[in-house]
Amino acid sequence: MNGCNGYESRIPDNMEPAESAVQELTEHQYNMYANYRIVNDSVHGQIALHRLCWTIVDTEEFQRLRNIKQLGVAYLVYPGAIHTRFDHSLGVCHLAREMVKYLEENDKKWDSKFRLFIGKNKIKPVEKLCIEIAGLCHDLGHGPFSHTWERVVRRWKGNWEHETASQDIICHIYERRKKSFHQDGIGDLEIEFIQKLISGYKNDDDGPYCSPEKQFLFEIISNKFNEFDVDKWDYLLRDAQHLNLNLTFNHKRLLNFCGVVQVENDGKITTHIGYNVKIVKDLYDMVRMRAEYHRKAYQHRVVKGIETMFIDAFASSGNNGYLVNGDKLLREAHLDYKSLLELTDHIFYDILFSHNNEEAKYAKSIFKMICNRDIYDIIDVFKVKGKNAVTRAEKIVEDLKTNFENDMENIQIELVQLSLGCFENPKNWNKIIIFKPNVKNEPVLLNYEDSMVDYDYEQFPQCHIMVFNKKKNENNSAVKLYLENIKHKRINSTQS
Repeated sequence: MNGCNGYESRIPDNMEPAESAVQELTEHQYNMYANYRIVNDSVHGQIALHRLCWTIVDTEEFQRLRNIKQLGVAYLVYPGAIHTRFDHSLGVCHLAREMVKYLEENDKKWDSKFRLFIGKNKIKPVEKLCIEIAGLCHDLGHGPFSHTWERVVRRWKGNWEHETASQDIICHIYERRKKSFHQDGIGDLEIEFIQKLISGYKNDDDGPYCSPEKQFLFEIISNKFNEFDVDKWDYLLRDAQHLNLNLTFNHKRLLNFCGVVQVENDGKITTHIGYNVKIVKDLYDMVRMRAEYHRKAYQHRVVKGIETMFIDAFASSGNNGYLVNGDKLLREAHLDYKSLLELTDHIFYDILFSHNNEEAKYAKSIFKMICNRDIYDIIDVFKVKGKNAVTRAEKIVEDLKTNFENDMENIQIELVQLSLGCFENPKNWNKIIIFKPNVKNEPVLLNYEDSMVDYDYEQFPQCHIMVFNKKKNENNSAVKLYLENIKHKRINSTQS
């Protein structure tokens, strides 16, 4: 990753003139009330965003997120799921600021000789602002209907992740607003730091902001160490509100009992965000909540059926049927950030209401089916769980595709994995740093297995093989019989 090198030639003429030097951001300037604007968020209430964050929000690139639904096509099953990447991004920015604030406050509770945020290890104002900007911009690169678009690109055999696009777009904004960024201490090095905060910490990362003492900073937005980060907190809280499935967790309790601790591994000392032993169950509840939301909403069989129809429609328009940015094919849009920025959920209606476009005829017919609730019928759902569930499920899917090769135009097979993430393996719970204050007011590290209640992991991972009938007049009884025979064999094998 080379910061924003190579972007100058793509900057429009109306960009801000850059100042000669990046100004230092002092603690006083960072905390000045006049430098913040307040917005009323549906989840977090009154939240304050720094003026530079608002400079980013008030751009076409960021406003585009108002038209990208957070949960893709789930709103067609759950009518309340109409929240967007825009409000989620504001929420992550807010929680990032809160996390830094609580980490500092909680560090002061330790005895002075155990405190980490002293001297050169103190979190600098510019680092705080970079973390907020990373939280704000982490989803700038999403395509139409969020993660659905990544599946569309994979159908085209493309290799693309929205995080990479987010990093490109923040560079694009920076080049046009350099004066504002420089006024608040953000220069080229800081932009590269923001990019790394979005992608998560890698062992080969270097630079002034990547020292082992500051590794914990990379666990706030995109935590590659143990998956607990404010991005996940916000989307779980926001989805809980809009899906109204009565599942939630207390993120403020996690903030009150988090802290930065030093960990030695193979002679190397690094820093991680840890949690007080008293909230171990709260952490587990959050993991289970995510798994339940996948089962009840994200991977709901009707949601998956409709998503499959969207993917079929968009994929059919890849080579023709819909042009982007004048001369780009739809299947090429993700390769160029300018083309990607022209795509939002509006593409659904652009195709649906298109006229005299024979090339988009198939996609339009699918979208009409969706509007009339004429969605793909589900032939069967086959559940596989327990040991080696993923491997066994993949083998069943492979056999299905082999045995019904001539019918693949009529059926669609979806393999859905429901898991506890990396925590479906109980040993991975030791990636969570657990501490307990001792009589000296020192954080003492504990083994997670020694500090948790026993939980039943036998239900995870689970794999659901969903087989959809894409053509109403086709008789797929042979497929259904094939799946029933597999189920019958499995029941007999468990009883013998």
